[in-house]
Amino acid sequence: MKNTWNDFVKPIVVLGVICLVTSLLLAVTNNVTAPIIAENAVKTANATRQALLPSADTFTEVAPETPTEGVTAIYKADNDSGYVITAQAKGYGGEVPVMVAFNAEGTIEAVQFLDNDETPGLGQKVKSEAFQSQFSGMPAEEFGLSDIDAITGATISSGAAASAINAAIAAYNQEAGVAGEDLSALSPEELRGFAVVAEACAEAFLNEPSAQIVDDVARVARALGDGRLDGVVADEALRQRYSERFFVPTGPLYVPLSECSVRGAAEEEGRVRYAPVSGAQADHVLRCYRAVGFDYRALAGFGPAVGSLRPDSLAAELAFMAFLARAAAEAAGEDPAASERAAELLRQFAREHANAWLPKAARLLAAGDDDLYARTAALAADAVGSIGA
Repeated sequence: MKNTWNDFVKPIVVLGVICLVTSLLLAVTNNVTAPIIAENAVKTANATRQALLPSADTFTEVAPETPTEGVTAIYKADNDSGYVITAQAKGYGGEVPVMVAFNAEGTIEAVQFLDNDETPGLGQKVKSEAFQSQFSGMPAEEFGLSDIDAITGATISSGAAASAINAAIAAYNQEAGVAGEDLSALSPEELRGFAVVAEACAEAFLNEPSAQIVDDVARVARALGDGRLDGVVADEALRQRYSERFFVPTGPLYVPLSECSVRGAAEEEGRVRYAPVSGAQADHVLRCYRAVGFDYRALAGFGPAVGSLRPDSLAAELAFMAFLARAAAEAAGEDPAASERAAELLRQFAREHANAWLPKAARLLAAGDDDLYARTAALAADAVGSIGA
């Protein structure tokens, strides 16, 4: 019995006591140090904000009415000298966080990328002075990788950096009130007019070209005083072009018309490298759809086009905005509050999503050829820009 106690039971008891005492000590230490660590983190963040926007005196955190995807904190300078916004986007090794300071003139004062898990030596270069300094002085407008000096060999990290800053820009524009007029001021007739344009453009991308499809797009363009689609003929050559544009990934004219692919596209050595088809933007788009009961999978059209449809496809986003515009127009008389909610969601969606990539998509299509699809995308970009600029 004695040997059993010394050889087996006693070591277990001693080890258990040691573990218990250690756990208690760790718990006590954590209770003591956690507030200190949290306080130091707050002090560090405040010091960083002050360094990025020296003209500010003190800051007050702002709670936005409508949160922007990827934005984790918004602080406004109490002397109205600007904002400092923290945002993040997914990179190669995890989230890439950044603080972006905007001055009172509406330009970027400075940016600072925070600690992240990107690849040492490459992805971590987003924290270098050479990379960060290029954003100072830029207007608070959406940009792409082709607009900056991306880090060679770290395209994913560069793309995440750009996406994080763009998220901060979107939040700034919303808070500073420079995102455009409140769409609730648009009349029901104007809302229905936008819906007609968006629907006609969506149909052009969802269907093989026919005389009716081409005529519908040309007609709405002419109604806007735009003759860019006059003279387009729905012949066999145009049907072949439709296939080359959207179903032949190895062809020189192919452009994947999805938000994630286009927003993250980068030009390398004269060629465009499109980003993956899935990402945070597509996830947020889908949440917007579900919030109002819009089912993009119910859209009808050419089998291969409908089968490859994604939440952030151009046709799906246009159809969704048309859906919101019609909802706002129809509710204007009987339920002004519902009309205003639909209009606000339309304005926000246009600003944060469609307006952030449609112009780029139109440019990429036109770079291949100034055909029906490049012109239709440009028409859609103009229409969306008029409500979500």
